[in-house]
Amino acid sequence: MFEKNLAAMNNPTLKRRLEKISPIESRVGVSYCVTPSGDYVLLKNDIPADDLNNPREAVKKMLSSNIKNEMKSNDIIVVFGIGLGYILDEVFNTYPSKIYLYEPDLNLLHFVLNNVDISEHLASGRVFISNDMNELVDKISSSYLTKDKVEIVYLQNYALVKNKELLLLTQKVYDACKSKLVDVNTINKFSQVWMENSIENIAAVNNGTAYKLSDLAGRFIGQTALIAGAGPSLNDNISKIQANRNKFVIFAVNKSVKYLLQNGITPDFVVCLDARNMVKTLGGFNEQLSKANCIMDIRSDKAINNLGFGKIFINFAETDFFAQKLTQYNNDLKFYESGGTASTLALTAAVKMGFSKIVLSGVDLAFKDNTVYANGEIMNRVS
Repeated sequence: MFEKNLAAMNNPTLKRRLEKISPIESRVGVSYCVTPSGDYVLLKNDIPADDLNNPREAVKKMLSSNIKNEMKSNDIIVVFGIGLGYILDEVFNTYPSKIYLYEPDLNLLHFVLNNVDISEHLASGRVFISNDMNELVDKISSSYLTKDKVEIVYLQNYALVKNKELLLLTQKVYDACKSKLVDVNTINKFSQVWMENSIENIAAVNNGTAYKLSDLAGRFIGQTALIAGAGPSLNDNISKIQANRNKFVIFAVNKSVKYLLQNGITPDFVVCLDARNMVKTLGGFNEQLSKANCIMDIRSDKAINNLGFGKIFINFAETDFFAQKLTQYNNDLKFYESGGTASTLALTAAVKMGFSKIVLSGVDLAFKDNTVYANGEIMNRVS
């Protein structure tokens, strides 16, 4: 039974975890009883997983109470707890949706897979099981689209005994879906300008006025990089940076450039990620920028090409579908990680360029004294 279930399972990581457990281990603390309805109920440390009177009817009532919408094949049902499989079986046969089952007790899951045949459910491709909450949520996030409906259902006894874990799972699923919605809104807002920028920036690489970031790979081995973010702690460190300017190769995110220049510090690399308004951010500093280089994403504002930088290096992000398509025409492209901020692009660049030490300043991830950015930025305070 166990081998049959594992063969149908589409989670290789969970398979490896389960294979390390012996049947003797998984039976520790496990018992069962027969309900008045004639069904078996699993108990772990004398706590029943399912309803003690009629587990199948209890599951049906819970589902009808929790799921009010019509569920379609693209929708998602998250199941908290496996019990003896009554809840999985009912969800599987009642709804055509994708099913993500979270069972936090790995030993209990091992016991169930040794005694209950759910191979048909697993082989359908609709069911994903994990004992790792983050793994489950990541899997949901990878398949969720903004119009999909998501429902969370649970074994009622689990909801009582593991209520904090159920609340955490609910919050994480909600946050993952909300994040995808924000991503889609961002794509809808910027897709056209990203495409326009990409076309112009690729042309700059092709005509030799810009270069690929990968051209700098391993060129700075043994040196120290300083990444100057735009956070308020940059104010505290500015005098140290001035005093030790020649000890660093400085990467400045675009919002920190004005403040650095005001303090007599010309960065070696200005890192830009914004899709527009870069003339507003960096305009008027052409003379100073001619002594600096720029690192930008393929989707960054095409106007950067006209700001007078010494050299421009363009990153091709591994998450950019359009950039990936370019490999059909240029096999020399190398793709790097992209974290969605200028600071993370600077960090990626510094790592790929071979720096032995990387120092961060102004990468705060916090509001210090209600300030958002270092001095020099107009939108600097939290109201």
